[in-house]
Amino acid sequence: MPWSQTNESMKELFSKFGEVVNVSIPMSGSKKKGYAFVKFANGQQAKKAADAMNGYKLDERELKVNLSANKPAPEKKPRNEDNDDKPQEKSSTLFVGNLSYQTDEAGLEAFFAKYGSIKAVRIAL
Repeated sequence: MPWSQTNESMKELFSKFGEVVNVSIPMSGSKKKGYAFVKFANGQQAKKAADAMNGYKLDERELKVNLSANKPAPEKKPRNEDNDDKPQEKSSTLFVGNLSYQTDEAGLEAFFAKYGSIKAVRIAL
Protein backbone atom coordinates (compact mmCIF):
# COMPACT_ATOMS: atom_id res chain seq x y z
CA MET A 1 0.00 0.00 0.00
CA PRO A 2 1.23 3.54 -0.58
CA TRP A 3 3.16 5.10 2.29
CA SER A 4 0.83 8.12 2.25
CA GLN A 5 -2.13 6.12 3.56
CA THR A 6 -3.38 6.56 7.10
CA ASN A 7 -5.78 4.60 9.28
CA GLU A 8 -8.46 7.14 8.46
CA SER A 9 -7.90 7.09 4.69
CA MET A 10 -7.91 3.26 4.64
CA LYS A 11 -11.12 3.21 6.68
CA GLU A 12 -12.72 5.64 4.25
CA LEU A 13 -11.56 3.62 1.24
CA PHE A 14 -12.89 0.30 2.55
CA SER A 15 -16.06 1.49 4.32
CA LYS A 16 -18.05 1.28 1.08
CA PHE A 17 -17.99 -2.52 1.53
CA GLY A 18 -19.36 -2.56 5.06
CA GLU A 19 -18.72 -1.51 8.62
CA VAL A 20 -15.00 -1.12 9.25
CA VAL A 21 -14.39 -1.96 12.91
CA ASN A 22 -10.66 -1.28 12.99
CA VAL A 23 -7.70 -0.37 10.78
CA SER A 24 -4.16 -1.16 11.81
CA ILE A 25 -1.05 -0.10 9.87
CA PRO A 26 1.95 -1.92 11.37
CA MET A 27 5.03 0.19 12.00
CA SER A 28 8.72 -0.55 12.35
CA GLY A 29 9.91 2.20 14.61
CA SER A 30 8.54 5.36 13.00
CA LYS A 31 8.19 3.84 9.51
CA LYS A 32 5.14 2.12 8.06
CA LYS A 33 5.71 -1.47 7.00
CA GLY A 34 3.72 -1.02 3.77
CA TYR A 35 0.60 -3.01 4.59
CA ALA A 36 -2.54 -2.73 6.68
CA PHE A 37 -5.14 -4.87 8.41
CA VAL A 38 -8.74 -3.76 7.87
CA LYS A 39 -11.23 -5.47 10.20
CA PHE A 40 -14.87 -5.61 9.15
CA ALA A 41 -17.94 -6.29 11.27
CA ASN A 42 -18.38 -9.66 9.54
CA GLY A 43 -16.67 -12.04 7.14
CA GLN A 44 -19.07 -11.40 4.25
CA GLN A 45 -18.13 -7.73 4.17
CA ALA A 46 -14.43 -8.60 4.32
CA LYS A 47 -14.78 -11.08 1.43
CA LYS A 48 -16.66 -8.51 -0.65
CA ALA A 49 -13.91 -5.94 -0.03
CA ALA A 50 -11.11 -8.43 -0.79
CA ASP A 51 -12.73 -9.48 -4.07
CA ALA A 52 -13.33 -5.89 -5.18
CA MET A 53 -10.10 -4.28 -4.01
CA ASN A 54 -7.48 -6.87 -4.96
CA GLY A 55 -5.55 -5.29 -7.82
CA TYR A 56 -7.03 -1.82 -7.22
CA LYS A 57 -4.62 1.01 -8.11
CA LEU A 58 -4.12 3.48 -5.27
CA ASP A 59 -1.60 6.29 -5.74
CA GLU A 60 0.08 4.38 -8.60
CA ARG A 61 0.45 1.22 -6.45
CA GLU A 62 -1.53 -1.95 -7.03
CA LEU A 63 -3.08 -3.23 -3.82
CA LYS A 64 -2.82 -6.91 -2.93
CA VAL A 65 -5.84 -7.67 -0.80
CA ASN A 66 -6.48 -11.10 0.73
CA LEU A 67 -8.49 -12.37 3.65
CA SER A 68 -6.24 -12.65 6.68
CA ALA A 69 -5.87 -16.26 7.77
CA ASN A 70 -6.56 -17.16 11.36
CA LYS A 71 -3.98 -19.91 11.41
CA PRO A 72 -4.01 -22.44 14.21
CA ALA A 73 -0.79 -22.89 16.14
CA PRO A 74 1.48 -25.36 14.37
CA GLU A 75 1.55 -28.87 15.74
CA LYS A 76 4.77 -29.77 17.49
CA LYS A 77 6.28 -32.96 16.16
CA PRO A 78 8.48 -35.23 18.22
CA ARG A 79 12.10 -34.52 17.36
CA ASN A 80 12.75 -37.87 15.79
CA GLU A 81 9.50 -38.15 13.78
CA ASP A 82 11.33 -37.26 10.57
CA ASN A 83 14.30 -39.50 11.48
CA ASP A 84 16.11 -36.36 12.57
CA ASP A 85 17.38 -36.19 16.11
CA LYS A 86 18.39 -32.54 15.79
CA PRO A 87 15.96 -29.72 16.58
CA GLN A 88 14.97 -27.66 13.53
CA GLU A 89 16.86 -24.39 13.13
CA LYS A 90 14.96 -21.18 12.61
CA SER A 91 15.22 -19.69 9.14
CA SER A 92 17.80 -16.98 8.64
CA THR A 93 16.21 -15.74 5.40
CA LEU A 94 14.08 -12.59 5.31
CA PHE A 95 11.36 -11.83 2.79
CA VAL A 96 11.14 -8.08 2.21
CA GLY A 97 8.06 -7.20 0.18
CA ASN A 98 6.68 -4.19 -1.65
CA LEU A 99 10.07 -2.64 -2.38
CA SER A 100 10.40 0.50 -4.44
CA TYR A 101 11.40 -0.09 -8.07
CA GLN A 102 14.54 1.96 -7.36
CA THR A 103 15.74 -0.47 -4.67
CA ASP A 104 18.79 -2.49 -5.65
CA GLU A 105 20.65 -5.38 -4.01
CA ALA A 106 23.54 -3.17 -2.87
CA GLY A 107 21.13 -0.80 -1.13
CA LEU A 108 19.36 -3.64 0.67
CA GLU A 109 22.66 -5.13 1.76
CA ALA A 110 23.88 -1.77 3.07
CA PHE A 111 20.61 -1.24 4.97
CA PHE A 112 20.66 -4.65 6.69
CA ALA A 113 24.43 -4.78 7.31
CA LYS A 114 24.03 -2.97 10.63
CA TYR A 115 22.14 -6.06 11.94
CA GLY A 116 24.88 -8.59 11.16
CA SER A 117 26.68 -10.32 8.33
CA ILE A 118 24.71 -10.84 5.11
CA LYS A 119 25.23 -14.10 3.21
CA ALA A 120 23.27 -13.13 0.09
CA VAL A 121 20.80 -10.57 -1.25
CA ARG A 122 18.53 -11.32 -4.18
CA ILE A 123 15.73 -9.25 -5.68
CA ALA A 124 13.28 -11.38 -7.63
CA LEU A 125 12.04 -9.82 -10.83
